[in-house]
Amino acid sequence: MPDSLIDQLSKIVAEGKKEVERILERLSGSNKLTLQTNEYVLPSKDKSGLYRGQMKDISEQEWHNRLVYGDNLLVMQALLAGDPATGLPSMRGKVDLIYNDPPFDSKADYRTKITLPSVRKISPNPSLPKRGTTDSPPLDKGGNRGVIIEQKPTVLEQFAYSDTWKDGTVSYLRMMYPRLVLMRELLSEQGSIYVHLDWHVGHYVKVLMDEIFGKENFRNEIIWTYFGFKRATAKKFPQKHDVIYSYTKSASYIWNTQYKPHNDQYLKRFKPDETGRLCRSDVNPTGGGTRKIYLDDVEGDIVDSVWDDIPPVNPVAKERVDYTTQKPEKLFERIIKSSSNENSIIADFFSGSGTTGAVAEKHGRRWIMSDIGKPAIMITRQRLIDQEAKPFLYQSIGDYQKEAFTSSRLFRRIGDLSQVVLNLYGSLPFPDEQNPNRNLGYIKNSRTLVMVDSPSKLTGYATLKKAQELRESFLGGWDKERISKPLNK
Repeated sequence: MPDSLIDQLSKIVAEGKKEVERILERLSGSNKLTLQTNEYVLPSKDKSGLYRGQMKDISEQEWHNRLVYGDNLLVMQALLAGDPATGLPSMRGKVDLIYNDPPFDSKADYRTKITLPSVRKISPNPSLPKRGTTDSPPLDKGGNRGVIIEQKPTVLEQFAYSDTWKDGTVSYLRMMYPRLVLMRELLSEQGSIYVHLDWHVGHYVKVLMDEIFGKENFRNEIIWTYFGFKRATAKKFPQKHDVIYSYTKSASYIWNTQYKPHNDQYLKRFKPDETGRLCRSDVNPTGGGTRKIYLDDVEGDIVDSVWDDIPPVNPVAKERVDYTTQKPEKLFERIIKSSSNENSIIADFFSGSGTTGAVAEKHGRRWIMSDIGKPAIMITRQRLIDQEAKPFLYQSIGDYQKEAFTSSRLFRRIGDLSQVVLNLYGSLPFPDEQNPNRNLGYIKNSRTLVMVDSPSKLTGYATLKKAQELRESFLGGWDKERISKPLNK
């Protein structure tokens, strides 16, 4: 009988600690991960002081917001190492706030729908579906209706997602532990971390966070209860909330109390005095008797740990970018205002649609975002351009895909990586005695040969000729051959 999840937690923690030790040891050596700058994005000339095409030496500037494509475990290692090419020192102990919204549903569909702009203008037609439906993309400001395409994850992304859930919740917790430890390394002494989850894995992740950040540094379990149509469920109450766990690095942390407008019942207690100011009488808690409380002296209701005043992103909201797991800007605004100050550095390593950076930008904070999904990165980049954000760096890990695969503990034998790629393409491998390099397969119920080629070789005529020869030697008469590379250079 397999061990229960509770029994495996100690093993998950022990394995995670060993992995972190290897990572931190690597940071002290010469073989450090580096960030590669792909683009210096200038959303607005007015914000940058530059015309498009002009460029200062970015290493001479004090700070750059940055959007990084790649596995966040590698991204955080690179941030801890620093980025001399862009003047970035090690970020250890420099981040005041980290927000994370990691995937928490093992049945999630990681395909992303993207709306491409239309080249023709159309008149509004009442017979067409309204904006927000899944049948048709919305009209843009110019009256154009775009075309929706479905972007599937790359081979690398598919592997990352499937590996996260390979053994269910156990795999997920193995993924989260070293990442949470590196986030602690990045946090300043006055820093806070918020992790957004739901009922699937939230309670297990809290156990890991107690271990990593200390139970004494747990601050809140925030309940974000959202509105929406309540569907009937079989023999249980409908699920209508997420949880957000809040921890701090130490007992001395940034905190700014937040207020929300008074409710109607509270406001009804106030009446105008002889001068017309709204006031009410209340018991004086210190001197006895009564006292007058004026409405314009009261900031509002203190925000508590149940957030029932922030709805999900409306289908017709201006902030909507048609990203499946997009969260509302007001949610981020509350977190950012509570646990950071102006000019604080804020990070989000599961950045999705880029709401963290978009809100941080509006409130004078500096930001770092990363995501393993290329569609998420492209949506975020465009969102920041449309918002006319300050110039920022679009980066990736140097030799990223090679690092992502070779850092995995799964690849120990020749052909292990090829087997993953064959599986992702839906092909079955030939027996090892026929296929010693373990890089050949076939599509079931078809006559198609699949060959996984080396990422260090150029795919050209010689590769195609080799594939044709292999096609003939393996039973012969195949309809076609496919050549795939697990890594792109």
